[in-house]
Amino acid sequence: MGVWTLEGRKDRFEKLLSDSRLEIDNLLLNADGYEGFMLPYQSIIAKIHEEFTPISHLNAVNNSTETQELFNHCLELYTDFFTEINQSKAIYSKIKDIQSNNRDQSKDRLYDITLKEFELEGVHLSQEERNRIKEINLQLSKLSTDFFQNILNDTRKFELIVEDRSILGDMPEEDVKTYYKDGKYCFNLTAPSYSTFMKYCTDESLREKMFKAYFERAPQNSALIEEILKLRKDKANLLGFKNFAELSLQTKTAKDPEKVLNFLKNLGEKTKPYLNQDLEKLKEESEKLGLGDLKPYNIPFLMEQIRRRELELKEDEIRRFFEQKRTVEGLIDFVSEFFGLEFVNVVEDTWHPKVIVYDVRKDGAFVGKLYFDLEARFGKRDGAWMNEWLTRYKNDKGEIVYPVVFIVANFPPSNGGTPSLLKHSDVETLFHEMGHALHHLLSNSDDYFISGINGVEWDVVEFPSQFLENFAFDEKVLINIGIDFYTGERIGLDIVNKIKKERSFFAGYQMGRQLEFGIFDMLIHQDAYSVEEVDAILKETRRMLGTLEQPDYAKFQNQFSHIFSGGYAAGYYSYKWAEVLSADLFVKHDKKIVDGKKIASYLFTSGGSINIYEEYLKQLGTPPDLSSIFQLYGL
Repeated sequence: MGVWTLEGRKDRFEKLLSDSRLEIDNLLLNADGYEGFMLPYQSIIAKIHEEFTPISHLNAVNNSTETQELFNHCLELYTDFFTEINQSKAIYSKIKDIQSNNRDQSKDRLYDITLKEFELEGVHLSQEERNRIKEINLQLSKLSTDFFQNILNDTRKFELIVEDRSILGDMPEEDVKTYYKDGKYCFNLTAPSYSTFMKYCTDESLREKMFKAYFERAPQNSALIEEILKLRKDKANLLGFKNFAELSLQTKTAKDPEKVLNFLKNLGEKTKPYLNQDLEKLKEESEKLGLGDLKPYNIPFLMEQIRRRELELKEDEIRRFFEQKRTVEGLIDFVSEFFGLEFVNVVEDTWHPKVIVYDVRKDGAFVGKLYFDLEARFGKRDGAWMNEWLTRYKNDKGEIVYPVVFIVANFPPSNGGTPSLLKHSDVETLFHEMGHALHHLLSNSDDYFISGINGVEWDVVEFPSQFLENFAFDEKVLINIGIDFYTGERIGLDIVNKIKKERSFFAGYQMGRQLEFGIFDMLIHQDAYSVEEVDAILKETRRMLGTLEQPDYAKFQNQFSHIFSGGYAAGYYSYKWAEVLSADLFVKHDKKIVDGKKIASYLFTSGGSINIYEEYLKQLGTPPDLSSIFQLYGL
């Protein structure tokens, strides 16, 4: 059986869970201490993740009826198993006893994090209450999967056909070729297609049609949101918390929902002048072009018109310097030098012909493996992400298991003679996801539960990725990466400076949108709200921040998969919370106030074995400066 086929996976996963239960029972009876119990227990858990990850991964990148059936079946078993394990009083007591006899301070965090997980699954509750939490977990896992699948299904259904080339305006010819099929231009709701069309289509009615189709996806998710919020609140109440926001923050550095909201609102107040300035500029452009009042479906088009005029830069003038394969090579060159690594391209079986694989080495020794799957296609989840398959740890035989990670994105697809040319925002995304990948790959912990991104407080897990993405605007990095695909010439300083200037382009608008998502997420997780109340909270959040109101049909929340089918529920604020740290470090590194390379290397390699926020304060000696975020964006 190949690694990336579905054959035999169901039976194998069922057997693994059955065997794992027996192995844990045996450990409880016959083993003790860190070496006797904790190491082999972590190894058992790691092997389950190793088997489950390809199942979930294939469902995300090669989605089909077969992957859905397998994933849904195994997810129920997976959820049931881990709820059962994390509610086991016997395992909890065993680890508690080992902790009480622990003399190795380096293991303190391992035990604290492990025991906290048991406590947050109700190990201390009555059997009836534990059973109810188990029911809730199973229901939530199904609802989360349905939420994601509904979006994917509706993304597949829609296609917009354009017959007149002139309607596509100044769309780069590479994109025109990509979407040309049988004498027509065919656009869909996948991210590259949607964003390209909205930016260049000169027909306002078609822009509205595309926008409406995009934001009307998965209307059935409204009912799922109501169910999810109720179940999350029920679980929080059973565990002794007022609401799910309080429960969520138990595994984050910000422990109080009010503290988070105050942070976001404070940032919102500081952002508001720049947001208003950006909105005013868009309104003026809309009136100038005869489009009347500012409408959401015109914003990408208006931004592109202003961008071309003010920056004197066309998108195709940038993209020609960032052909996908060359950009990946340039990124690898940079991180190799920065972290002292070597990447070796290897040939392996993969889930798609366009996936590329690298062995990662440091000082000549193998440290892990990295897969890139970067092009958009049907059957692939929207967005970009890093997913870990294996994590570095010492197994029950005393052997080191090395990490394996995937970087997945939805960049413009290459097609025959048409290359995949990236926007600079795609380059920034690539650096961001590489930050996540390196955080996981470079970990030096022997304990699975606190290695790589495991055990990292979720509101600082974005710190490594955000720190690295800042280098996508670094002059030396851009000059090294940027090579004209057609002429072979290196990118000039004039274009580099325009790219750097572009970072502040509508930065107030973009920051306002991120704050809108973060505040909305935290507010709706303070109770079990109805569909109507969720909609009202979103509208009130927009009014408070001053972000643009949306048409009633545009139900953004129905596609907010980060919080309803991802790991960011009552945690979306993490992007800005962590950016305070990453911006502070980058600005101080850039000004040579601190050695950012040394500090980043320490934080990256420590993985979940440290509290990043606390260690950051120790390393720098002062709290992060909030103004660093505004400095980064030239505000």
